[in-house]
Amino acid sequence: MSGPDGGEALARAARAGRARRAARGTLAVLTVALALAVGLDRWVATTDLPPLALDTSTLVLASDGRLLRAFTVADGRWRLAVDPASVAPGYLAMLIAYEDRRFYAHHGVDPLAMARALFQAVVHGRRVSGASTLTMQVARLLEDGATGTWAGKLRQVRVALALERALSKDEILALYLQRAPMGGNLEGVRAGSLAWFGREPGRLTEAQAALLVALPQAPALRSPDLHPEEARATRDRVLARAAAVGAIDDEAALAATQAETGRPSLICVRSHIGYGAPTKQDSADAHGAPLGEAELDGAKVALGWPTEPRFLIPDEALAHMRAAVETGRQAEAEWQARFAAYAAAYPELAAEFQGRMAGELPEGWDAELPTFAPGKQAATRRASGQAINALSPRLPALIGGSADLASSTSTLVSGSSDVRKGDFSGRNLRFGVREHAMGAMLN
Repeated sequence: MSGPDGGEALARAARAGRARRAARGTLAVLTVALALAVGLDRWVATTDLPPLALDTSTLVLASDGRLLRAFTVADGRWRLAVDPASVAPGYLAMLIAYEDRRFYAHHGVDPLAMARALFQAVVHGRRVSGASTLTMQVARLLEDGATGTWAGKLRQVRVALALERALSKDEILALYLQRAPMGGNLEGVRAGSLAWFGREPGRLTEAQAALLVALPQAPALRSPDLHPEEARATRDRVLARAAAVGAIDDEAALAATQAETGRPSLICVRSHIGYGAPTKQDSADAHGAPLGEAELDGAKVALGWPTEPRFLIPDEALAHMRAAVETGRQAEAEWQARFAAYAAAYPELAAEFQGRMAGELPEGWDAELPTFAPGKQAATRRASGQAINALSPRLPALIGGSADLASSTSTLVSGSSDVRKGDFSGRNLRFGVREHAMGAMLN
């Protein structure tokens, strides 16, 4: 066969051949996929589930329903029956947010979480995060299964998939609430709540609920009595994640952290630089240069702000600031009255304070300042450190300070301690590592 007609026929035959091969390949893929689906379905359907009914502690109640005493079950554990409806909604919301955000969407196994965990492990060369769903955790708790082996994890997957077929999501959640380890021989959220906080799980505060969410993953290492620092740190991580995904509001998270009085609370605020700017939000351009008229107008529109006049102070903001002026005037008057009483009682100290506030320097304050000959090389920070420590004996009000580079910046007053909680005799401030903290401490 030759000529144009022959060439066209050959092309048609080639296309037909490719189509047949593609069809056979597609059929083969579908056949394999179907076989895998049928095999997976049978694998799950033939799973022998562990017993789901659990022995719970016998309780002695008062006439008004209050718990007087609980007895351990046969294996020596405190496992108190609990109705999910009687548990604080905040606890349940934080549990889902921290442990399994897609709990109500997946079928026992979360492919997205598995892909994330695998990717992180490959990138970092170690396990960074887990992929266990709440259903998988229930599977492990029901069988007291191992978590560190592939066989153990595969068994959890199989039981989790089977549990999702046999039970509703609420029933699976109820099993978790019943079996979650809370430290020692405490099992379940009610036992944990009563043992650690002396209250029923329906009355938990956000901070208490967050700790009970954190405990089951490592109850021995996060025990509040043996490892209080780790318990608080993990509790705060639960609160932060719950606030970040909207499981609790920011005010609730703030109130929970304010309940901590023994140490500072770290508040992470996720903000957007240049918020509302059409093209410059979250970019370096919003930080290093003016937005420009077009971006500024776009941001105003996005935020529901009028574009004219160009500089606008809303009446509400003006009224608020004017009220703050009066509040400040009253505070100033109160302070002046207190200082007058102080000056009457301690005239010398009051005079010294006023002199320092006025910037007055004592005679001879610079007598010991070091000099540096022209041409002599010296790092500016070293020269500054020498000057600070030459002045400090003659200027008692001079203080030093540093973030985490004091050995490099040479900005500490030698021979003096740090300012600490309950002890303000030192002359060195530890600023932390951010400019805002420095400014706040100096203000």
